[in-house]
Amino acid sequence: MGLVWPGSGDSPLGNYDEALAEALEISVDELQEAYKEAQAVALQKAVDDGLLTQDKADELLGADRLGAVGRLGFRGPGRDQNPNLAEALGISAAELEVAQNQALETVIDQAVEDGKISQEQADLMLARNAIQDYMQNAMAAAYEEAVRQAVSDGVITQGQADQLLSSGGPGLRSSGGFFGGRGRLGPNGKLHGPRPTPTGN
Repeated sequence: MGLVWPGSGDSPLGNYDEALAEALEISVDELQEAYKEAQAVALQKAVDDGLLTQDKADELLGADRLGAVGRLGFRGPGRDQNPNLAEALGISAAELEVAQNQALETVIDQAVEDGKISQEQADLMLARNAIQDYMQNAMAAAYEEAVRQAVSDGVITQGQADQLLSSGGPGLRSSGGFFGGRGRLGPNGKLHGPRPTPTGN
């Protein structure tokens, strides 16, 4: 089940990339190279599908923004680009998800131990993450029903509806950028969760 970092605070909880690399038993450099390879595949697909120009794809792939924005789609468990990342790592998507879950728990546990968040906050983050798949399924079903109703009401044509449904639904462009960063992670693999309440030492 996919896990996603909730919240929009600016408090770094830990270095997710380091935790994931450890779970995968590879170096952070090797993980970063896999991010780049998977990103290249995703960008090329976006170009092929007419969602990006080749110039824009080249800019995203080659710029320093790759660390801050471009890889957002791959960071954190449950990423939509997991198949590409798993292939770049030479493992299955299921194996990648296991490692991602392990990394997520490692970072949260360390944040609790360091007093950055309380156990209650950690439990809430994990609970929110645990229901993401259910929420995604519910949103997809609601979106399809809304499109069908729009056709029935004469707001859009069936052809337009088919285009909307085949494009993958809402969320293609979210606040996280083109790849819709479902997690809250910033540059250098820093996790950004809810603003924690100091728990004291």
